[in-house]
Amino acid sequence: GQPAPAPIPTPPGGPIVTAPGELRWSDAATWGGTVPGAGAEIVVPYGATVVLDTDTAALGNLRVEGTLRFAAADVELKAAAIQVSGALQIGSAVQPHLHRATITLTGAPLTSGNNGVARGLNVQNGGKLELHGAIPQPVWTRLGDHAQAGSSQLALAAAANWRAGDTIA
Repeated sequence: GQPAPAPIPTPPGGPIVTAPGELRWSDAATWGGTVPGAGAEIVVPYGATVVLDTDTAALGNLRVEGTLRFAAADVELKAAAIQVSGALQIGSAVQPHLHRATITLTGAPLTSGNNGVARGLNVQNGGKLELHGAIPQPVWTRLGDHAQAGSSQLALAAAANWRAGDTIA
């Protein structure tokens, strides 16, 4: 016999939860037998809901006519350009996305050679882009002490739930 396939690791925070009828990006059956690879031109069709439960390869153009929902996990979506006429959802007002969600656009700026599709995340024809993340508390505070130029540490006047990697402006 053949060795048993390696189990799919459970992401930190527990398994990915999908509702009945939702499709997983990582499931080859969602795509007719093969998970999309680098350069693939992808359409999430009208009426379908696909849960992005893994990082993608660097896709070609991605059209979202149905719903593409980021799972409650750290995931990255890479595509030359993204057109949304359905819905692209990262969290909701009731359940904010508390993980890392990254969208990397890899396409070239608009040229005559890319069929009028420019690098960008384009929401069109009644499409919806929903981005709901954790709200840092407090959203601002004062420094508790002088900060040296170039320092990577700050003393704050009040406690904050900011995380490593957050950007301070």
